[in-house]
Amino acid sequence: MNRNTNKLKRIYSRNSDIESPAKRQFRNENEKRRRDLSTQLTTNLRDILLVTKPSDTNEENTKLDKGSVLRQTVTFLQKHQQNLTNEIQLIISDLQNHSPSLLNSSLEFSWKPPCDITS
Repeated sequence: MNRNTNKLKRIYSRNSDIESPAKRQFRNENEKRRRDLSTQLTTNLRDILLVTKPSDTNEENTKLDKGSVLRQTVTFLQKHQQNLTNEIQLIISDLQNHSPSLLNSSLEFSWKPPCDITS
C-alpha cells in the first residue's frame, strides 16, 4: 500500500465549496432554456394532435399539463401503429388472394417526424 495517499488528494480551498454568482446564473439560465424547450415541444405536440381541454372544466385558462399531453400522444401513436399494422395485414391478404407474385416484393412503411418540430 502507498503511504503517501494523503499527499495525492486534491487540495481545495474552503471557498470553492461556495458557488460563485456567475456559476449559479449560468446554471439557472441553462435550466430555464431546458424548461422552455420542453414546454415548447409539449405545446407543439398538443397542437399537432389537436388535443382539447377536458370538457368538465369551465375555465378558459385551464391548461393541460405535460403529462396529459404525453399520455394522449402515446395513445395516438399506439392507435396509429395499430392502424398501420391492420393496413399491412389487409394488403398482404389482398396480395395473397389476387397476386401471389407481388407478395415477394417488400412493403415498407415508415414515418419520421418533421424536421421543423421545434419551430
